[in-house]
Formats: sequence, C-alpha cells, structure tokens
Amino acid sequence: MIGLLFLSGCEMSTPEPVEKPNVVWILLDAARANNFSAYGYERQTSPNIDKLAERGVLLEKHFAQGIYTRPSVSSYMTGRYFPIDYLDRPDTAELVKPPVKEKLFTQILRESGYNSTIITPHLGMLPPTSRFGRSFDEYTYVSPTKAGQAYAPFGQVFRGVTNWLNKHDTTAPFFLYVHVLDTHFPHNLESPYDQWIDPKFSGDQIRNGTPVQQKGSNFSELDQKHLINLYDGGVLYADEYVGRILKSFDDAGLTDNTVFVISSDHGDLLGENGTTWGHFGDDSSEILHVPFIMAGPGLPDHRRVGALTENADIVPTLVELLNLSTDASFDGFSLLSAIRGRDDMVKREAAFAKVHSSDDRHAAPTYILRTAQFKYSLHTGTGKERLWPVPDHLTTRKNVLNQFPQEARNLRTLAQTKYDPLWKALTDLETLHLNYSIRNTTLDRFSPRDAIVDISDSNATADAQDILRDGLWQFDEAHISTCSAMENAPPLTFRMELQPGHYRVFASCLAARDYLGYPASAFAFKAEDDQAFRRAEATTSNSGADPQWVNVGLGTYDIADGEFTIEIDNDEDKHWVILGGFRFVPVDQDSVQSRSQSEAEEAEESLRALGYLE
Repeated sequence: MIGLLFLSGCEMSTPEPVEKPNVVWILLDAARANNFSAYGYERQTSPNIDKLAERGVLLEKHFAQGIYTRPSVSSYMTGRYFPIDYLDRPDTAELVKPPVKEKLFTQILRESGYNSTIITPHLGMLPPTSRFGRSFDEYTYVSPTKAGQAYAPFGQVFRGVTNWLNKHDTTAPFFLYVHVLDTHFPHNLESPYDQWIDPKFSGDQIRNGTPVQQKGSNFSELDQKHLINLYDGGVLYADEYVGRILKSFDDAGLTDNTVFVISSDHGDLLGENGTTWGHFGDDSSEILHVPFIMAGPGLPDHRRVGALTENADIVPTLVELLNLSTDASFDGFSLLSAIRGRDDMVKREAAFAKVHSSDDRHAAPTYILRTAQFKYSLHTGTGKERLWPVPDHLTTRKNVLNQFPQEARNLRTLAQTKYDPLWKALTDLETLHLNYSIRNTTLDRFSPRDAIVDISDSNATADAQDILRDGLWQFDEAHISTCSAMENAPPLTFRMELQPGHYRVFASCLAARDYLGYPASAFAFKAEDDQAFRRAEATTSNSGADPQWVNVGLGTYDIADGEFTIEIDNDEDKHWVILGGFRFVPVDQDSVQSRSQSEAEEAEESLRALGYLE
C-alpha cells in the first residue's frame, strides 16, 4: 500500500545551488499529462517542454488535489490539502480567516526578499476580489483583443512577459507566475497549431472550439477525434510560447540563475466515453494526472521521478531548493531528496485529492486516495465508497470494491484518520463576514412602512394574483420580493446596524431564468452616499431551471455611524426582485478596491466562457 519514490534516467548531474535564484512558474490550465510528448504521448505536442525536461526533472506520476481551478490553485500555492479559498469570487470574498501557519508561496517569498509578479488572462485570480492576486507585488491582466474571445492567447501573454522582462530590475530575486489558458476549452487554433484538425470536420456537438453543452453530449467517433485534435493543438501552441519564454530568459542571461517550473491545476476529459468533457464532476486520471517539470540551479538533469507526487509538494520543494526560511506548515513535502537521488527518499501512502460538490467549506467532500495499485473514493457525507485498479481511465474503470475489501478498509481508515481532521480544521476556522438575514429582521427597519405588506401567514399559491397586484413589496419572514411584471412597487429603504468599519457588501438574491413565469433577480440600488442608483443582477450558475440563492457584490462602503442604509428599486420590466439579506465582509480599505461594474461584467463574461459559471 506504500508508494515508494524511485528514480530513472541518465547519470545524475546536479548543478550547484545559486543563492536566491529566480523562479518562473508557468501554469498551463487544464493540461493533462497524458497528452504531452514529454510524458510519452505519440504526438510531438510539447517539444520545448521536452527539452526543458531533458535538462531538468520530470515527475512521472504527479497528481492535482482539485478537479477545477479554485480549490487546486489554493492548494498548490500553500502546499496544503484543505486551504481557505484564495481565488475569491465576489460572492465569497474573504469569508474565512487564514490559519497562522498557512501561507501563500508569494508571502513566503516576500519574507525572504523576493518580488512577485503574476501575468495572466484569467480574471478569476486577480485583484481586487482575489486574495491570491493581491499577494503579488505586481500584476498584469492580459485582456483579449478580438471580439468573442474567451481569453487572451499565450501569444499576447508572452508579449506581456517580454514587456515585464524589459522593464523589471532583474538584479534582485524575483518570482514570475504565468497562468495561461490555451490548454483549456475553448480551443480556437490557427496554423500551424491546427495541423491535426480535419478541415472537413462537421458536427452539431462541437462549435467554436468547444462542445455546445455542458452535460448530455452525444459525441460520435469523429467528434471524439476532433476534441482530441483540438486539445493537442492547444498543447502545441502553449508549448511554442513556453519555448519563447525560455529563450527570452536565455537571451537576457538569466537562465543559469532561474528555476523554471511547468505544472497544471487539473486535466480535462475529451469525450472519451462519448458523453463527458471538461473537468467538473469527475476524478479520473485524465483529470488528476498532471505534468510537473522543473529545471534550474540546484536540480539534476535528465531525471525522471517515478512514484506518487502531488501539486501540494511543489511549494515545499521550492522552499527547500531556494533555502527559504518560513514558519508555514505544509501537507505536501519537499521532493528534493528524491530528486537528487539521496538515500532518505520520501515515502507516501497515497496521493490525495478532494472533490467538493460546492464552494461551501462545510459541504461534505469526496476524498480520492491513489496508491500504486488502487484508487479509492469516499464520500464523507454518504459514506459511499468505490475502488478502482490504476490507471483509472474513464473508459476502462471497473469498481473492484467487493473483490478487495481489505484494501478498501485500509484506505478508509487512512482517509478518516489523516484527512478528516484537516477538513474539520477548515470548517472550524473563524469567519470574517456578517450575514444580515431578512428572516431575522422586523418590518420597522423598512421605510416607507406602508410600501411593504407581511404575507407570512398567506397561502402563497392561492393568494399570488391578489398579492402581486397590490403595488407593494411582499415580506414573508425569509425574504422581500416584488415582480415588476405584475405591479409597480415604490423604492424601499432598508436600515441595518453593525460595527463601524469598511465593508465589502453583498446582497443575497434568488437567481432564476424562470421563476413563476419571469426571470429573477435584477434590481437597482443606492447605498450610503451613492449619488445615483446602480444596477445589480443575480445570475444562476447552473444550466438547469432550479433557482439558486447567490450573493451579488454591491461595492465597498465606509460605515462610520454604525448603520448601513440601502434603497432598493425595480430595474427591469417583467422581472422579479427577491432579496434574502445582506453580507458584510470587513476589508482593509488601503488594499482593496471595488471592481467597477464594467470590470465585473467582463470578469463574469470571461468566466462564463470558460465554463466556470455554467
């Protein structure tokens, strides 16, 4: 049951470590290891990365700790299995206080005199709403230049890197993090990166470089080949600009003093089973087996490490390699001794990953434990277990739980003794927000009082038509609501008491494409010293018809008198406004700024195009 690290390859040559070498970390989003020629793929998809691996170290059986970006980035950037969420969305921003011993790699580097820069087309990890983005000293968002693009391609990001390199003081140690999306759907390829695409391909399941629907696809064999061809072209394109970055650093004379890291946050499914694509909701090897390659001072060349390693090991390995001093604690561990081939090679019982059904840290996760022989899955809420032989490819999986009950019991014990306490520690962390629920308020906090009617004791179905034609807001113990398609309720002011301070404010709204015949929930609001009404809209993040409660960011406000006042009004014809309360997140007004409405809309459009909001 123990996976031992072993080494293979040519005679080891380890360059002497350089004092405070630079670090360039290139993250290829949604890149699965199996489609890189460096990992034995039959197509030459990654010639530049192959060359980097030849002069460095490649981890052959390396696994991510999350199946999508948000939990994965937070995990590998802290070296922890259950970190807080550092890629905050506006509706979940800074809700949890980080543990004292939990630190981002950028924070550890700053303590040792490093400057950190992030360059990315990914809007989900930038200031002001991302604590991860705010941890960098500098950041550059690379926006698309063509209409309809889901993200800026690596070519544009590369220009951002060269601009940064030309102006940056490279005499001081630096960390450059480049997070790109070209290995993520959608894939819109140009020559020569479309070399594997059949120009005659035609299908109704795939359009504009991506499947047309998130679920329920029915891919033909030609569709499946097309998805693979698209993906491989994306890898080839990303590899081209990895090579250009490496050459730029070589031309600048920085290579000998720079550690280069290539990794990914998760992989992707490419319709192998005829229906499933992307990376939400599955934990097969196509999702969790990801590349990890390092080269630079202090590392051997021509080295392949052939046992179970994790993304959570990357930061501990870099901390030891760079000889950084930190009081941070990690769940992963340094691989440096194994990489250098010493006798004190590390041992790992299993590689760990987790799957959350929601972004709520209290929601019961599924644990994934992969050993040298098996992959075990345990849902901590229902107790459902599964056991597969490895490699557990999506199309060849077979649940062998009944055939190997002792192995399952051993892994269940490991899951409960090692990982349950870590999850509990996350759920026990102090929250930093205040929820002000309408359920717990009284009508005297609304004005004008005669603009709202209490329907708590009404039969909602029987009285709906009469209630919704009285020109008033409805209050039913849990929320306030009105529907502009049926009535014209006047603006309503709501007052809440809280401690003086600077807060990011959110409204809890019911979002639905169709709620009793009309969409929900857009409204106009004017809070505190706002000079004019602004628009807020709650959008559902699923493709089904079920309504969802979501938190919509309204902005940051300095509340000096201990009372927050907001005026709410209808904003659209034939639309519901359904509010369940407000959330106040204390923030440092010197470090956090509100994202403008246009920036928020751009971020939402980008994240939706990448499949994060559908």
